[in-house]
Amino acid sequence: MQPESTTMEPWSDDVFDLLTAYALDALEPEEMSRVSELLARDPELQRQYADLRATAALLPHALPDAAPPPELRQKVLDYAVGRAAPQAAPLPKRAELVTRGLRNWLFGLGALAVAAMAVALITLGQLGTVRAELAQAQTKLDQQVVLNKQVAQAIANQNQTVALSGQAGSGTVIVDTGGQFVIAAALPPLPTGRVYQLWVIEGQTPVSTGTFTVDADGVALAALPTRQLPPNALFAITEEPGPDGSSGPTSDVLISNLPPA
Repeated sequence: MQPESTTMEPWSDDVFDLLTAYALDALEPEEMSRVSELLARDPELQRQYADLRATAALLPHALPDAAPPPELRQKVLDYAVGRAAPQAAPLPKRAELVTRGLRNWLFGLGALAVAAMAVALITLGQLGTVRAELAQAQTKLDQQVVLNKQVAQAIANQNQTVALSGQAGSGTVIVDTGGQFVIAAALPPLPTGRVYQLWVIEGQTPVSTGTFTVDADGVALAALPTRQLPPNALFAITEEPGPDGSSGPTSDVLISNLPPA
């Protein structure tokens, strides 16, 4: 009696198909153990399995469980442990159909992998959108924190507090000892591309101190660039084209502390 061979090369398509199912963890525990014994006897088969396992690792983990045809499992396992001698003749028609069935099953796994990858890409795209929205929200929050500090500083160190009024609304300008402006106003919301502009009247000349907008409720709270002011400064607010306003007023004064004409 001749000793058992330590290699199974060349392998049949059935052995390769079953090894592929083994690499995909698609066999029952008992069958997995028996294929492990087969691998232990054949170094070349081990190398082939390592390649298949590396490929299987690329499949999404969310793929549904699937199993190869049971007839093929038993047939190849019997062959692998020596219960049936390898046949040199072509496979019988039924065996060919079984082998083709496993290959179709593997192809189906590939299609599912593509579908899962597409879903993953869509999810990543949505995640990118959410991240962008979160970043935008964080930026607004950071800006609000800075504004709150500027308002608190202006109130704590106020040098001038000026009330503004008019038919369009009302407002208050606070100027601290360092020349920091804070404007709080209640004015109508503006159409896109329009802003409110605050002017300080120096002599007879309006000089811009900056622009601001109101929220959907018509409320504004903004810190404007630092500027040294004369005592008893006069202020006026007009509506101007955004985002930077105009070099001089282009519309009627909406609210101000100007003396009556």
